[in-house]
Amino acid sequence: MRRSHPPRPRSTGFTLLELSIVLILIGLIVGGGLVTVTAAVQKKSYDLTIARMQTIETALYNFRAAFNRIPCPADLTRLNTDANYGLEAGAGSGSSPGTATGACTGGSIVPAANFSYATAAEGAVPVRALRLPDDYMYDGWGNRFRYAVDVNMTAAVAFNTSPLNYACGPISVNDITGSARSQDSIYAIISHGANGHGAYSRAATILSSSSDNTNELINCHCNSSGVSTGYSPVYVQQTLTASSSDANNNFDDIVAYKERSQMITPWDNPTGTGCMLLAVAHSNSPYVTMYTFSNGNLTKLPAPATIPNSVGYTVDFSPDNSLLVWAGATNHATNFATVLYNVTGSGLTGFNSLFPGDPYSASYARFSPDGNYIATAKTTSVDVFQESGGAYTTTGVTGATNIGPQGGYLVWSPDGSILYYKDNHTIYNAYTHSGAAFNAPTSVDYSSAPVLGSGWWQGAFDIDPTGTYLVTSQQFIAGGYYGPIVIKNPTSGPTGINTTTSGLSGASIAMGARWSPDGTMLAVGYYDDSIRVYSFNPAASPPFTAGTISGANCSGYASSIAWSKDSKYLAIGSPTSGGILCLYSRSGTNFTNIVSPAANVGLQPGGIVSGVAWSK
Repeated sequence: MRRSHPPRPRSTGFTLLELSIVLILIGLIVGGGLVTVTAAVQKKSYDLTIARMQTIETALYNFRAAFNRIPCPADLTRLNTDANYGLEAGAGSGSSPGTATGACTGGSIVPAANFSYATAAEGAVPVRALRLPDDYMYDGWGNRFRYAVDVNMTAAVAFNTSPLNYACGPISVNDITGSARSQDSIYAIISHGANGHGAYSRAATILSSSSDNTNELINCHCNSSGVSTGYSPVYVQQTLTASSSDANNNFDDIVAYKERSQMITPWDNPTGTGCMLLAVAHSNSPYVTMYTFSNGNLTKLPAPATIPNSVGYTVDFSPDNSLLVWAGATNHATNFATVLYNVTGSGLTGFNSLFPGDPYSASYARFSPDGNYIATAKTTSVDVFQESGGAYTTTGVTGATNIGPQGGYLVWSPDGSILYYKDNHTIYNAYTHSGAAFNAPTSVDYSSAPVLGSGWWQGAFDIDPTGTYLVTSQQFIAGGYYGPIVIKNPTSGPTGINTTTSGLSGASIAMGARWSPDGTMLAVGYYDDSIRVYSFNPAASPPFTAGTISGANCSGYASSIAWSKDSKYLAIGSPTSGGILCLYSRSGTNFTNIVSPAANVGLQPGGIVSGVAWSK
């Protein structure tokens, strides 16, 4: 008889398949929870960063109100155990807030890696100078904020209230497209976000997350390995972004900034608070006049105490707007003068002749893009002055020949490596240099440029921001063309843009031409119908399209042209009796004369207007 076995009990465990499914589900649940937790942590860090930045900005405003200036940065590399941790550069160990020199160097504190550029300096937030807890040197992720500042606004009583000192900040903040949100900020605060790329840690070491996002690298002045690429006071403020194809191409920086006008206190005198300046050279004493510009209005500043005994001819601001070079002459043949003025909130001060005792000084002068040189066109030569210790001395660059009786014209390439020169007729030369060593002038063959060289009396010229297109105004040209000539690749195989199909007008004599700083517009002054504006797209056919001007047009002989650095305003000097100065505002390709020529007559002391320049 077969023995029966009791039934096996039903298993209450998991099969391997069931166990695998359960583990996957647990992983998904836990993973989802971790994502939620991580997002919450990041949100908390982001909110803490924003809160601290706002507190820092309030402290900066309070510091400004108390001491009439803003503080220098602190050293990014000091630990919190250091006695000078959080103190501003220029202060002595243990100094009280507000007592630093304002030089942002020296003393016992120097910003890390000597981060300075012209009048800007960058370092850490000077928490102890601002009387903030030490933790406010760090963002919500525990990394140090960067703090950049306009050094001019750290000097003693920089926000002087009578009159309020002029200061145009050197710090630019751009958006994601590279367009400027601000070109005139006096400070910026930067958090390097969750990835911390380029930030200084609590241990004062530079962090790297291998970010290759272009705008993050701009903010840290470093490469994807975190190695410094050299400081420039340019930052990018944009929304946080993430790339689906490149895990390292994410932007999570946070940037705050202020312009000087945003730091005004209720008891400040608002006179002269405009960031931009406009300098005008003219034929009557004091031969140069300077204005502040704010909200479409020009306000004339007092005349310089010392003036040259010459007719104003040209003016140009240094890149940091601290100096103005002026050139003029009592007549078109002799007794020229070239002088430097200091630019201040109360006008022009100082008087420093670049050519002491030289009766044949420049009738045209321009600063190089980096401010290290001043190029001048004389009746006998082209001279270049190099800056050293705050003074400019000649480099010995001479030898240009066949210079016309009015001295000729100059323009630097955008990178400052080439100096272009031409006289009033047909000679074109180019100087290249390495440091202070300038070569002998090299004649450039422009024979392929249409009608160039076949005429007479060529006016002022200019080069576009890319260094690709040189424009020269033409007068009395053979063959019936009087308009401007545009030359592509001015030193490497130059070719001219065909004047008959370019879209530029050739119906009247072109007296002056100037590119807008953004490279999208060309303004041309004509003898009979004054000023015309053209949009420029080299890929289009034709490349030039005429814009429109509303309101009164600046009448007669408009040869002096200057764009504001944001390309939004156009100043025109007309060398006719009465000293006419016209001012246009720009919207797209439309321009409106915001002050009528009749009203502008009273801005000058009379005579003719021969040169205009906006601050940079």
